[in-house]
Amino acid sequence: TRYWRDWSSDVCSSDLKLDFRGRYTHANTKRGGEVSYNSFFPYEHLTDENGDAIATAFPPNLQYISAINSENNQLIQSRGLYDQFYYPYAELNASTTTGRSDAMRFQGRLNTRIFSWLNFDLGGAYENENILSGLLRTPQAYDVKTLINAKALKDPVSGNAIFSELPQGSFLTRVNTRNWNYTLRGQFNFNYISANGLHDISGIAGIEQRRQAGSGNKSTIFGYDGQSLISKPVNLQAIGSNASPAFEELGFMGPAFIYSEYFGEDYTDRRFMSYYSEGAYLFDRRFIATGSIRLDQSNLFGTAPQYRNKPFWSVGAGWRMNNESFLSAASWINDLKLRASYGFNGNVPTSDNGPFLILQTDINSRLNTPEIYKEVLSPENQAIRWETTKNYNLGLDYALFNNRLSGTLDYYYKQAEDVFGEFSSDPTSGFNSYNANTASILNKGWEIGINSLNIESRKFSWKTTLTASFNNNTVTAVKQTDNNSTFAMVQIATIQRGYPIDALLSYDYRGLNDLGQPVVYTKDDKPALMSFGNNVDIAGTDLIYSGTTTPKYVLGLNNQFTVGRFDLSFLIMYYGGHVMRVEQPNPAKITTGRTIEGSVNYWKEAGDEDKTEIPGLPVYGSEGDFDDAARFGYLYGAKYVRRADYIRLRDLILTYRPDLPFLRRAGLNNTQVRLQGQNLWRYTFSGNDIDPEAIDRRFGERRLEQQPLISVSLYTNF
Repeated sequence: TRYWRDWSSDVCSSDLKLDFRGRYTHANTKRGGEVSYNSFFPYEHLTDENGDAIATAFPPNLQYISAINSENNQLIQSRGLYDQFYYPYAELNASTTTGRSDAMRFQGRLNTRIFSWLNFDLGGAYENENILSGLLRTPQAYDVKTLINAKALKDPVSGNAIFSELPQGSFLTRVNTRNWNYTLRGQFNFNYISANGLHDISGIAGIEQRRQAGSGNKSTIFGYDGQSLISKPVNLQAIGSNASPAFEELGFMGPAFIYSEYFGEDYTDRRFMSYYSEGAYLFDRRFIATGSIRLDQSNLFGTAPQYRNKPFWSVGAGWRMNNESFLSAASWINDLKLRASYGFNGNVPTSDNGPFLILQTDINSRLNTPEIYKEVLSPENQAIRWETTKNYNLGLDYALFNNRLSGTLDYYYKQAEDVFGEFSSDPTSGFNSYNANTASILNKGWEIGINSLNIESRKFSWKTTLTASFNNNTVTAVKQTDNNSTFAMVQIATIQRGYPIDALLSYDYRGLNDLGQPVVYTKDDKPALMSFGNNVDIAGTDLIYSGTTTPKYVLGLNNQFTVGRFDLSFLIMYYGGHVMRVEQPNPAKITTGRTIEGSVNYWKEAGDEDKTEIPGLPVYGSEGDFDDAARFGYLYGAKYVRRADYIRLRDLILTYRPDLPFLRRAGLNNTQVRLQGQNLWRYTFSGNDIDPEAIDRRFGERRLEQQPLISVSLYTNF
């Protein structure tokens, strides 16, 4: 459930204006447990004919080492332990997650007039959010009962379980989170128009301070009974040890008690200071000149002034051609403006890095005496600097036929430098890599927006909006890392010079040899059987560039129809110019995971290489043996990459705006009843068997497809 309340107030005089806005939002959430469909075999039933939960063959995620047979499971239950089997269907009700959030936002602005052409704003905003979440896990939850079983002691006389270290009962974990931020701004506004109207000068200049902070803590009680609200003491030192379970039927290694999953505290603080100014000059309602400059400071950077104080600026020019005399007779042109700009802006890093050694503190409770230790998240980097972008833009704004047709057309050229990324370091420094400014990327493309009012009458109207973006990007420079093996290049989205970001590289796989081994080819057309054991790999230049996994162009078409008090709109989106790898049948997953159709049609004997391209399961040490490196050549072959272009009906919305007397009497305004359908239809051009939004385009692994969502909403103001 969710509700909110808004406040607003305005005070005005001849030289002073004060406005205030506030909003309070409250939300409650509650949901049951979640079960991954990878936690069991696809052919396993989850309930019997009576709807009762059935145990699967193995624990979650097919952890064979934690499995227990029926005989041992019955034996431990007779000794007082919990049933050790895994029941996926029962997991849905075995745990409950609740959440409560309260958020308030206030913003205000005080404006005072200094001269007729100059005034001053003093204002800001403050936000505070408190979130209380709880996770109740009952003894029916697999992770609870297996941990309690593993930490139970055995009575030396009776052989029964003793729960003195970790009591029986539920686990209740509570997390308290508080986020707050504020913005303070002082700004001069000026707007001067000459007496003859030829000169129009306007602009702003100000200072802004921002802070974003948050804190949170997590705690857990054990042996919890929700009826009596009683919990029991626990021996954290004992359950944190890695000793084998007291009952040998549970195996030699039980689940680990990870302290950070039950207890913890965190705090973040980011601060920014900005100085900015923008101005525009309009001459004779035809020629426009613009400019801006901004200096941003942040506590995320090193101490060097050239990195902390980075000025960003832009300049631009415009020409309102519709106000020229040679177009005065063209009454059908309402607005026609040509503009150009050049600018320089930047981004701050979002990962753990900066001028200091960044540590994370934790506790090791597995020692006889718990010890606090520190883990290095990032080495100090005094040279970290802003990620900067040079922007060139050329655009056209237009409105025609009494504003029934309007839109924008933009061409952009952006050169990004000092792009943040991971960079290899000298291992003797204690770090294999760290976050640094590593690359330069060129982006260029077009953005188009078209709005049309097709039909307009007193009872019926039809509006259309078309948006389109076309982008091409290329990595122009990069600091190469030490990880240049092709096994990493085909799996990880590494930045490669001369390719776009998110480039997909693939092997030239053509099939099996006469021993049933997957062979790839170099650019010189030489076959290679890759191997981890024998350290056999091909060069990175032998890989095939298959395309980019990011759409190069995106188009959106929205139509809105209004009939009386009913509105009907639909949004169709088209994504294209990108590719996706499609997972292939792999018999190696028959015993270790989920297989897909065709996995049994693998190479089994000589001659099968003419019938199948699927590598088989070779006998270790045989003439036809090969390892996973060779299988990679098959799984990441270029021939299994497909176009990912698709079209989707993103939204279909029917809105009714009632105007009824009893609503007005109740003080309800702008009431709307909305019926919305999302993801109702989709078509993939390379084969409608795959949803490009439900597949890992680099690995080819599929997820559950986007499901249609139907919702009914009621909106009103009071």
